[in-house]
Amino acid sequence: MKLWPTKIDSNEVEQNVWIALFVILIIYFISVVIALMQPGPTWKDLQVFTWMKSNAVYGLSFTKGYNISLQSAPIYTEVLFDEQHKVYVGMPPIFMIIGSVIYSFLGGHYITARLVHVLFDILMFYSVFIFALRLFKPEIIVYVLFFTISPMILIYATHQDANTAQIGLSVLCYLCFINFLESKNMKWLIATSILFFIGFWTTYLMFSILPGMLLQLWYTKKFDFLLKRKGILILILIGTLSILSIITYLSFLPNGLDWLVYRFQVRLSDNIMPSGNYKGEIDIFKYVIWQLIKLITYFSPICIVLSILGVICLTKDNKRTINDSKKVFENSNLLLQVLFVLFTWGIPFNLMINGAYNHSFSLYYFAPFFSFSSAIGLKYLTVEIKKDSLKKIVSAGILCFFILFSFSRSTLKISGGSLEHVLFYVSPEIPFAKNPNKNVNLNDKVISPDLWKKYTGE
Repeated sequence: MKLWPTKIDSNEVEQNVWIALFVILIIYFISVVIALMQPGPTWKDLQVFTWMKSNAVYGLSFTKGYNISLQSAPIYTEVLFDEQHKVYVGMPPIFMIIGSVIYSFLGGHYITARLVHVLFDILMFYSVFIFALRLFKPEIIVYVLFFTISPMILIYATHQDANTAQIGLSVLCYLCFINFLESKNMKWLIATSILFFIGFWTTYLMFSILPGMLLQLWYTKKFDFLLKRKGILILILIGTLSILSIITYLSFLPNGLDWLVYRFQVRLSDNIMPSGNYKGEIDIFKYVIWQLIKLITYFSPICIVLSILGVICLTKDNKRTINDSKKVFENSNLLLQVLFVLFTWGIPFNLMINGAYNHSFSLYYFAPFFSFSSAIGLKYLTVEIKKDSLKKIVSAGILCFFILFSFSRSTLKISGGSLEHVLFYVSPEIPFAKNPNKNVNLNDKVISPDLWKKYTGE
């Protein structure tokens, strides 16, 4: 059975790779069950649930896919759908439409909203799996798969937000792009464009993967080919179509476009804006320190160390000739390009400092980078070990430690939040903001049954 429209066949995948995939999926689904059992409903559950319910109850012919809720619902927006409903324009419709389908089958419960992310996570595991098969030998594929289940992935296993859910679409989009770079087959460029369009209608942050891809296109000198084959027109057309389609979609709502522009201005501001009920100047130095704390919290110290080791060693490896006996990866240049794109992918989200302040999952887009770079780092760590038995013991020990760290972190919750919230509670105030509102994690606060019934009717 073909796993991908290239030479990737299921019969050619080694048994240890399948075992690794099975193990991580088991760990993931255990984390999902634990996450579903966390206190709730929360404010986030309320918001997302009402948007999904509106599509299911009213029908798409009425909602047109807009994220609508009652005027009285606690959602900060000035965009009105009609006299009774208002619209949240910060998220395109695809994520909520899929959620509406789940609502229709499973009925009214806040856990319904939490399940949508699981479908996208399965797509993410598939995307990373296929990408690893495309780039690595079996041993490294196993490493990649295990490092995929970082605390970040497990903690937000049921998070109701398209920004974290669409990671699989982005990885698939980039994989098609890699296939284009190597084959120069225009069908892969078209596939890249289509997946980008779908991803853009899932979350606006899909654009964040473009800078790295364009730089890779320039580095590999494929611009000339595209210009000659008029392939660049496909990229421009799809990119323009994506933006124009969203603009057209929102233009039918009073203040829809204005509010979206305002939200981006808020995100790009170096001050905490009233939109999140937080006011105060951001201390950039403390902000960076806080991001480093989050890196260790969400990806583990061993993952960070291995990633640094992987990048350094891969850079040195790339300078060696193909015939050099010390060369570990024959495709080291391509791997460096991939790591560069995956790393730059996470930067735009974190440049939106206000958004990073409001959202604890700002580092989520770095998950594929750490998965690949940690696996590469572990390979270099064990490459000098001559005995296969000792190499397996060292590798298994590191992977087991990482899994235990990751799983333990994913199960440590406070009021439906994550381990990072422990740090919020330990600190007297948010490290990088002056005069912050201490209820920074409002979305993760549990609401009363009466309030849930008031806004949902459930």
